[in-house]
Amino acid sequence: MPVEQKRNPRTAIKNRTIICTLLRLCFLTLMYGFRRRVVNRIKIPRRALAIERSRDLRKFGRRPVFKAAVIELGDGQRLSGTVLDLSDGGARIKLPEPHRLNGEFYLEIPGDDLIVKCRLIRIDDAIAGLSYVRPPRRLSWVRK
Repeated sequence: MPVEQKRNPRTAIKNRTIICTLLRLCFLTLMYGFRRRVVNRIKIPRRALAIERSRDLRKFGRRPVFKAAVIELGDGQRLSGTVLDLSDGGARIKLPEPHRLNGEFYLEIPGDDLIVKCRLIRIDDAIAGLSYVRPPRRLSWVRK
């Protein structure tokens, strides 16, 4: 006759916990690929994962726009372009010849009745980043 063995309840709970952990690890391995990647993902705190995105260090938020603009250089030449985005501290504008910008100049946006004195910050291909030297004013007030 076979002899019955008594089960220890603590051992049963421990075994159940081990089995559940292994099942979770198998599920995560299937979902996310390699085992090493899953284990590394579990060890990394959630706050550290957000570092992957670049942080926006601007003082002012920018608003995407698509408006016609004119830049008036110091010698009276006028360049036409398109404003891509605006903020309280600057703008990004697309120009056919951005290399002609130097020093300080005026940015006019007739659609918003806006004029502002700017300076060049950077040029990426045909897109120029501008920073305001003075606060924006109404174009209609300046023309009178």
